[in-house]
Amino acid sequence: MTLFSSEYQKLNSEQKQAVDTLEGPVMVIAGAGTGKTQTIALRIANILDKTQTNPSSIICLTFTDSAAFNMRQRLLTIIGPAAYSVKVHTFHSFCNEVIATNPEYFIFAPDVKVADELQKIEIITNQIEKLPDGSILKPWGDRHYYLREIQSKIPSLKRENITPETFSKLISDESQFIDASAEIYQELKSLRLSKTLESQLVTINSKLLTLPHLSSPILTQLNYLYNLFNTGGFEVGAAKNPAINYKNALINLIESYQKNLPKQQQLLQVYFGYQQSLKDQGLFDFDDMILFVLNAFCDHQDLLRNYQEKFQYILVDEYQDTNSAQNEIVDLIGSYFDNPNIFVVGDDDQSIFRFQGASIENLYHFVNKYQVTPIVLHNNYRSHQLILDSASQVINHNQNRLGTLLKNVDKQLISQQTFDHDPINLTIAPTLLEENYLIANKINNLIQQGTKLSEIAVLYRNNNDSAELAEMLNQQKIKFYLTTDQDILKSKPITHLIYLLKYILNPNDSTLLYPILSSEFVNFDPTDLLHIFRHEKISTLSQKKLKKFNFRVAKARVRLDRYSLDKFFNITIRKFKFLQ
Repeated sequence: MTLFSSEYQKLNSEQKQAVDTLEGPVMVIAGAGTGKTQTIALRIANILDKTQTNPSSIICLTFTDSAAFNMRQRLLTIIGPAAYSVKVHTFHSFCNEVIATNPEYFIFAPDVKVADELQKIEIITNQIEKLPDGSILKPWGDRHYYLREIQSKIPSLKRENITPETFSKLISDESQFIDASAEIYQELKSLRLSKTLESQLVTINSKLLTLPHLSSPILTQLNYLYNLFNTGGFEVGAAKNPAINYKNALINLIESYQKNLPKQQQLLQVYFGYQQSLKDQGLFDFDDMILFVLNAFCDHQDLLRNYQEKFQYILVDEYQDTNSAQNEIVDLIGSYFDNPNIFVVGDDDQSIFRFQGASIENLYHFVNKYQVTPIVLHNNYRSHQLILDSASQVINHNQNRLGTLLKNVDKQLISQQTFDHDPINLTIAPTLLEENYLIANKINNLIQQGTKLSEIAVLYRNNNDSAELAEMLNQQKIKFYLTTDQDILKSKPITHLIYLLKYILNPNDSTLLYPILSSEFVNFDPTDLLHIFRHEKISTLSQKKLKKFNFRVAKARVRLDRYSLDKFFNITIRKFKFLQ
C-alpha cells in the first residue's frame, strides 16, 4: 500500500469526495480545523495517480509564504520528490515568475524598480499638497491627516483591479445614482411601519434597479440587500421588524454614497497623480505586479494561451481572500474551457485579507458561474464541541454569510475530539491592571498543575494590549514568547535616544534633559535627579556622572559638525552606552 493509499483511507466521506472529484470546477467549504491542507495535498496526489498529468501542469495558489511552504512539505511526505515539480506559489510569487520568464511583455522603463515605503509616502504627500487648502483630504488643522488612510486605500483599489480610469467611471456612476435616487431616498425616509410596508419596499427596490447608469458594485449591493431581505436576513437588526431593517439598510446605502462622494473625488485626483509619479520615476509598487500580469494576459492572447496550456489543474487555497485582480487571473487561466479544472477551497467566516462582504462575493460568484454544489467539510479535528458551538453562536449574528444566501449549505462543524473539556469562563475585571493580574495568576495556577508553558496562549485584540500584560508576566517571572508589529520608533528606549539626539543638536533645550537623564542607558540616580531640578546639592558620584555626561554631549556636538550623519550616529550610540 502506498503512502497516498494509507493517508486516503483516513479521510472522511466529504474529504474523499473532494479528493475524488478530479474534473471540472469544484468548491470546498472548509471551516477551521477540517483538514483542508491534507485534502488539497491528497487531491494533487490523486490527480497524479489517476491521470497522465505531469506534476508541472498542476498549480496551487496560496496566500502566504508559510502556507506555500507547508503545502510543499505536505506534498513531499505524500508523493516524494515529484512535489518539487508541482507549482506551489503565492499569487505574488506566481506573478513575479510570469514577469521574470516573459520580460518582453513587461517593458515599463529602462530601469524599473520597486518603490520603497518612503518613496510611496513622499509621492502621496506631494499629491496631497496639490489639493486645495481646506479640502476634505487636506484639512486646515492637519494637512496630512488622511495620509495613512490614502496609503491603505490605493492598494485596496489596485487589489480590486480598479485603475484610476475605472475609479473615475465608478465615481461618475455613483454621482448619477445619487442624483437619480433623490426622490426615492425621500420616499424611503417617509415610510412608516404599516401592513403595506413590505410591498412598498419591493416596489422601491424595482425603481432603484431600473435607474440609469447603475454600476456593477451598486447593482450588486442592491441585489444583495434584497436577497438578504427575501431570505430572512433582516430578522436580526436594530428594529424588531425585518421590513424596517431593510428600509434602513437602503437609506444607509444611499447616504453612504452621498457622504463619501466628495472624498472619493479627491482620492481619485491623488490616485491619478500617484500612478503618474511612479511611471515618471520608473517605479512600481508591490500591488502593481498582479495588475501587470492581469493586463498582459488580457492584452496578449499568446501569453495567456501559453499558461492555459501549461496548467491543466488549478487549485486555490483561502479562496475567500482572493481579491478581484487575483480572481480574474484564475478565471483567465481557466477560461480556455467552459468547465475548467479549478478547485477552490475557502470559508467566508475566516476572511482575513478582504473587507467584510468581499469574501462571500468570490464564493457566491464561483457557485453561480459554474453552477456547482459546494462540498462542505463538517468534521473538525482541532477543537471540542463546546468551542465550536460557542463560536457558531457568535458568527451566526453575521448575516453576511454564504449559508444565508445558499440554503443547501450547512456549515455546522462537528468535533472529532473525545477529550474532556472545561467550560468557557467569562471573567470581568474592573480595571486593566486587575485583568492582567488575573491572567498572570491563572497562568501561574496552570503551571503549578503541571501544564506546559507551550500549551498556554493569550489572545488579545491590539498589539499595544500586550505591553502591560508582558510587564505583569515579567514581574511574576513567567517566561513568555511575544511576536508583535509594534512601532519601534514609539518604544521608550528609542524615544529617549531621539531626545538625546535633539539635545546634542540643541544643548540649550533643558526640557529634554530630564527624560534623557532618567533613561536606562544614562541611569542617573533618581534622588539626585530630583535634587538637580530643585537646584539642590547632589552626591559626589552623581556629580562625576553628570560631568561625564556633559563632556560626552560636548564631544558629540563637535562630531555632529565634523562627521557624516551615519558615522556620528554610530559613534554616539556607543559612547552613550545605548547599545548595552
